Amino acid sequence: MDEQPEERKPDKVLCDMAYGTGQNREEMEKRQIKMICPVPTDIGRNGCFPKSAFIIDLDAQTCQCPAGEIAVEKIYDKKTNHLKVFGFSQEQCQNCPLLNQCTKSKKGRHTITVNQHERYLQEARIFQQTEEFQNEYPERSKIENKQAEMVHHGLRQARYIGKAKVLLQSLLVGAVVNFKRYWKLIMEQRQHETSNPEVLTNITTAPLSAVI
Repeated sequence: MDEQPEERKPDKVLCDMAYGTGQNREEMEKRQIKMICPVPTDIGRNGCFPKSAFIIDLDAQTCQCPAGEIAVEKIYDKKTNHLKVFGFSQEQCQNCPLLNQCTKSKKGRHTITVNQHERYLQEARIFQQTEEFQNEYPERSKIENKQAEMVHHGLRQARYIGKAKVLLQSLLVGAVVNFKRYWKLIMEQRQHETSNPEVLTNITTAPLSAVI
């Protein structure tokens, strides 16, 4: 992002889930760039509840487990004084019917680590449920499909030595993919407009340069 000319710097980016970390979201916010990207999948260890099953209120500094218990212990970072860990007592966990689904800890109690970018991840999970996200994120997959198609036509590996020749290879691959798309559109339109031969004639005889 920082290397882009000012006129080409985006105000939003669509990314794979792998890029949706809290740190990346913080960096993009500093640059006033909106990330449209899923939060990395939250998977619990050893088949237990994932972290997202716990209700963490950062403002009130409370953590509620799936059984409804509120963490009784809070551990803070000694250097920054930021909340670091929520801890449930042994009494809370040992008497809980969901213990085996919650933790396999030998200490017999559960703790929840608070990521330093926890707020960014929480906001992103909420955003994922919005209509804006649902409408815009699928556009990313179209880009991925085209990239995969160009790789299929040899774009991953340079066939020639020198930047000029590699650039030419890239342009040729792009032209091939565009022509395939152009031909597909013609065929789709042919199927939908078989009842109008005059229109079909105009489409199929149009010069390629007019489309490009």
